[in-house]
Amino acid sequence: MVSLKVEKGDPSGAVFVLREGDNTIGRSHSASFRLGSADVSGVHARITVANGAATLENLSQFGTRVDGVPAEGGVALRQGQRLSIGKSTVLLVLQTATPAKEPSPTLGAIPTRGRPEQQAADTGKTRFDGAVTGVGAGTRTGFAGGIPGKEAAVSADSDLTVGLPPQEMTVGSGTADGLTRAMQTRAATPEEIELLRKNEQKRHKRRIMRGVALLVPLLILAVVFRPRTPPPEPKIEWAKDANDDYLDLFEQGPGGGLSAGGYDLCYPGPERFKKTETSDGLIIEGKIGRDQTVPMRLIVQDERNVRFVAMSREAFVEDWMQQQKTGGERWSFDKPSPTPGFIGLRNGLPYIRVTYYRDNDGSWFGVACVIRHGYRRIIVRAEAPAMERARVEDLLSSKFLRVSETMENTCWEPSADVPKTEESAILKQAEADLNRMAPATWVELQKTLAGLLTKTVQTGNPQAEAEALRLLVRLHERQALWFNSQELAFNAAQMQNNMGKAMEIARFTKAVFKDMEDQRYYTVRKWDTEL
Repeated sequence: MVSLKVEKGDPSGAVFVLREGDNTIGRSHSASFRLGSADVSGVHARITVANGAATLENLSQFGTRVDGVPAEGGVALRQGQRLSIGKSTVLLVLQTATPAKEPSPTLGAIPTRGRPEQQAADTGKTRFDGAVTGVGAGTRTGFAGGIPGKEAAVSADSDLTVGLPPQEMTVGSGTADGLTRAMQTRAATPEEIELLRKNEQKRHKRRIMRGVALLVPLLILAVVFRPRTPPPEPKIEWAKDANDDYLDLFEQGPGGGLSAGGYDLCYPGPERFKKTETSDGLIIEGKIGRDQTVPMRLIVQDERNVRFVAMSREAFVEDWMQQQKTGGERWSFDKPSPTPGFIGLRNGLPYIRVTYYRDNDGSWFGVACVIRHGYRRIIVRAEAPAMERARVEDLLSSKFLRVSETMENTCWEPSADVPKTEESAILKQAEADLNRMAPATWVELQKTLAGLLTKTVQTGNPQAEAEALRLLVRLHERQALWFNSQELAFNAAQMQNNMGKAMEIARFTKAVFKDMEDQRYYTVRKWDTEL
């Protein structure tokens, strides 16, 4: 018997027993044995079994290897060989001997029956009841019904005999040959046989009725109280507790978490993920789903590099994708999102969403968030097995970061318009603009500070960089206070049904927050739909 064990790949650990004739292997539902890896063809190879010998034939353009050697034509398989299907699936060839059938018993092996009278009949000796045995297969004669000369014939092999009533039994005192005759039986009449048959049928019917009467209640109880199997999960969502509250678990980000002015990773519970630190970040791995059976990974890459300030946002994202492709893994990226999303509660950290497939130790589908924080690049990737994409894509698109207020206030986007004026003069003018409390000038002031920060990073002026960053934090704090007051006034006008005043507040707030890199730009424009 020839079988294949999946040493590596999907389904890991499964054993396929090859039947006599043709057996196909591939990812298609029509294949005899189905493999789940994305790099396996629909029908990848055929294995033909004849008289216990197996022959492999490659059917895929991607090839099949036997112990590392590409399979060409028909390749005979042996015990212990390993078949490489695609890049991520390895099958081990197992061959065991077919168990031999037990020999049929011979006619001479039939045992004698266990009844003493039968054993006596087989040996031809006197039975325990004193009757004469060993007469043979013919009939025997004697007294029937106690009347001399009345004969009763009984077959020596018959199991159905009817004994005479006690008063009709006769016991001989001896015969000429010295043998004793006792308890002779007679053949049953047709009427007696019919009566016995009907009685047996009635007993059989009673047994069936009793069985049915017992079985019906048991079936009803089994149907009513059978264990209810929960329906399959069409979509895997963030885990919740009994009160329908989300189960959140947290892990500090590289370089310090939320309490240190950085960020925390937030992922679904209830089971804590395993954490592994890397040279540029960390990886946490665990299981998700109702039964905690679907693997999930969160990968953080946190890098600082001065060259990032000279890149546009598109080049910034493309640089990261090209960097991933230079490793030993195989990546396939979808087109990045055209507009940014935001992480945070105030102005927010803008990010670009990128979906991808990655082949390494199986095929994985993932969602990456690419964040630019000055000359710092933060990548947060969430991924799960590719075959689970339909069920987990929404969950993988969640915002897995909780950022601190400090991180939001110090966020800036590098500018291509680097000011040519001396840094000290720009800082002095920015300080004066902040002191004037003129909201209409805040967008231009933020662009000026972003350009100044870009220049100080490129020229290596840490003192001017620190001062520009301090003014940027002051600007963001002032924007947050002013926006909160406008939002309160807008909600109050709505409650008072004063739509004119609400529209005026919305119009003025939109004029102040006109930077598309600010989360409040989109929040204010939703106010129109509420009027």
